[in-house]
Amino acid sequence: VGLDHLLLETDSPFMTPVPHRGKRNEPSNVKYVAEKIAEIYKTDVKEVARLTSLNAFKLFGIGKKKETVNTYQIGDSLYINVTNRCNAHCYFCTRKEDPVIHGYNLGMKKDEEPEPEVYISEIGDPVKYKEIVFCGYGEPTIRWDVIKEVAKYVKDKGGRTRLNTNGHGNFINKRDITPEFKNLIDVVSVSLNTFDPKQYAKIMGLDTGLYNEMINFTRQAKQFAEQVVMSIVTIDEVDIEKARRIAEDKIGVEFRVREHF
Repeated sequence: VGLDHLLLETDSPFMTPVPHRGKRNEPSNVKYVAEKIAEIYKTDVKEVARLTSLNAFKLFGIGKKKETVNTYQIGDSLYINVTNRCNAHCYFCTRKEDPVIHGYNLGMKKDEEPEPEVYISEIGDPVKYKEIVFCGYGEPTIRWDVIKEVAKYVKDKGGRTRLNTNGHGNFINKRDITPEFKNLIDVVSVSLNTFDPKQYAKIMGLDTGLYNEMINFTRQAKQFAEQVVMSIVTIDEVDIEKARRIAEDKIGVEFRVREHF
């Protein structure tokens, strides 16, 4: 069971958490439950609190809806919420219905998308983080000019950058943007999703021609980024090993499998 399906409570009078086992229970003891859950899930208490508070709001209406965040931290990395817009309509994506990840609300309309200065202000010193990741529930290269400006700031300050993309950046911007990765984007992570063009089109709600667009984008990105990774989401009908061969053997980049809950 993932954290996005958990609630915390201390209502049971005879199930007082350690270190107060045997004593009367009270609501303030919920922090001990959160600490234990964080230990089990190998995360921090802040993430447990954020996710379970959101779950309580969704289920019971307790608390208030989370405000949209411009940047958010997961682990040692800081993620930039670039946009909620996308040219694809992946059937496993919840960007329209529930644009939430790790308890952060990423939902935003076009007129709510921040300017580069907002992101830069929230980043501060990029060296504090393992990397600055350009993503969002949408396709970040839709706002490629914004990414470039923020990435330049990060690189000038000695930080590292990663771009998470569906690989349609050239198609979206109507030009080859991959040469612009040089000295700006250290790592490019491309969503491969499947080895088969027809299945790709079905999964993403796109024309089959976008599969080759993504493949060519990845090949070109290799020339200008320090590291390129292709990933798939674990969907039953997708052959992981055939997808792996596309990435590692045909294109010569790294391959990663992402769990789909």
